[in-house]
Amino acid sequence: SLGSYLPPDLARSLMTPQAKANASDANLLAPYLKSWELSGKSGCSFLNRVLHANFDNYLFDNLIPKVDRMAMAHSLEPRSPFLDIDLVSHVAKISGGSKIGPWHLKHLLKQTYRGILPDQILFGPKKGFAIPTGAWFRGPLKPMFQDLIHSKNPIYLELFDPQALLAYFRRHETGEIEAGVPLGCIFMLLKWIAAQPC
Repeated sequence: SLGSYLPPDLARSLMTPQAKANASDANLLAPYLKSWELSGKSGCSFLNRVLHANFDNYLFDNLIPKVDRMAMAHSLEPRSPFLDIDLVSHVAKISGGSKIGPWHLKHLLKQTYRGILPDQILFGPKKGFAIPTGAWFRGPLKPMFQDLIHSKNPIYLELFDPQALLAYFRRHETGEIEAGVPLGCIFMLLKWIAAQPC
């Protein structure tokens, strides 16, 4: 659902009244709540319950498919050593308090590799693989995105409020907000909708 990729308030603000009526926070959160309830039955701590819900949902529904698709597109075979079943099972049994430290996250991981990895790697800033979608939607992808916003595709018109989407896009375009990530999700969905037979 749209709410799986966008914050629920943003998703609702861009939807048609009919689409809003068919969507609910309960539907968006149901998989997380199910994981939360299951982990509660086994007596997990608050942190471990959050980690369990995130592991069951965000990791498998979002992160792993993204890595897999991008790797396959370039004929790569990625490995995820921290997803080894024995390691995951062992770490899941460790108390939440042992996993985080007083002033930094990943306490357990950092303590495990202290003396093995250099401190500059262990305690250095997190580095991601950011895609410059914000700049792209202000530049080369702007005309294509605007064409998609003005589409007469019935699937699109049933789901999105074009005026609300255009207003959101313009706020990004003017620099009032930085919305590259949500616009990237919306763009991919609109391209998919445009490719569907009406």
